Amino acid sequence: MKYEVNNEIMHTVRLKVTIRKTIWFAIFICLITELAFFFSYRFIEQSLVDEQMFEHIIQYIAKPTSINLLIAAIYHVFGAILKKESVKSFTMVAAISAICFNLTITHYTLPSLMTIFCLPIFITSMFERKKLTKIVLLLTFIFYALTIYFANYKSAIPLTFDGYYIDAFIAFAVILSSYIFTNVLINYHMEYVFITKSNSLRQTEIIEQVKRDPLTNLYNKKIFYDSLSVAMKQCNKLCVAVLDIDNFKTVNDTYGHSVGDIVLVALADMLTNISSKKILTARYGGEEFSIIFKDMTTFESYDIVETLRLEFSELTFPQMDNKSVTFSCGLSGDSPSTLSSIDFFNEADQALYYAKSNGKNQTVIFTSLDDE
Repeated sequence: MKYEVNNEIMHTVRLKVTIRKTIWFAIFICLITELAFFFSYRFIEQSLVDEQMFEHIIQYIAKPTSINLLIAAIYHVFGAILKKESVKSFTMVAAISAICFNLTITHYTLPSLMTIFCLPIFITSMFERKKLTKIVLLLTFIFYALTIYFANYKSAIPLTFDGYYIDAFIAFAVILSSYIFTNVLINYHMEYVFITKSNSLRQTEIIEQVKRDPLTNLYNKKIFYDSLSVAMKQCNKLCVAVLDIDNFKTVNDTYGHSVGDIVLVALADMLTNISSKKILTARYGGEEFSIIFKDMTTFESYDIVETLRLEFSELTFPQMDNKSVTFSCGLSGDSPSTLSSIDFFNEADQALYYAKSNGKNQTVIFTSLDDE
């Protein structure tokens, strides 16, 4: 689960980096387009004399483009220094807002151009942070007010309500609408992500439930065989143990099946405690359990099973007048690659049969049967 979470975090970081690069590429294309448009327009305009041509190139092409390139360069320097993703995202949106502001004061006679401030507001929807959207909106209103102030300060003729302020007001309404719409997008996407994650989590839980025995919460017989088949291909050393509770029918007949379930759960809890990446535990069926020991020798596996057997035999059950219960175990080890998973399990099962037939409450290794 931790590995999956780390993968999700890394994917999110990579996605944000990709988004920022894509946005900056789009901004770069817009700047090039703007440069080409004004460059062509000023040269096509025949009414301008040479002196005016040069002045317009400096004012409308060279100066704003240089400022925009400087803003972009400053952002990329900060982007390389900053480590926190949220700060990088804010810096990028702030830089784009500054570029938009540069364009509006360059062409201050076009109040409708102020609708370009919608761009950085819309971009914040990609980062799903309402706080970032609010900050950018505040920054946008500051730039909006400065643009109007600059237009009044620079304009050679007085600005009229019909000729300028009505368009500026419409631009303001569009900016405000973009903020509202962006919040709607963020809310919708957050709700969608929440529902998707909830469904995914629920699906994972259902799949995990199908893999496990409902009483003991250990893996079931199918998962045991699936895991054993994979382990036989991947592990150089492999052991399988089969455990069977001794005289379990007597427990059920004497004290009832509910007490029998308590005994099963007690052994299952002990098996759960020894489970790890190298040890997979499962309920094979009834009072029988199975264990896969990955990359462990027969004797290492034997020591673990024996420790488990002794600890279990020392347990007492109040529901059984404080009596104890034991189990027998068969162990097969160092799996030959020529065996199937079923044949390999059957070796452990044969060792278990020998243990049950010769006194119970013991662990028998399959290889030791060859000597008898």
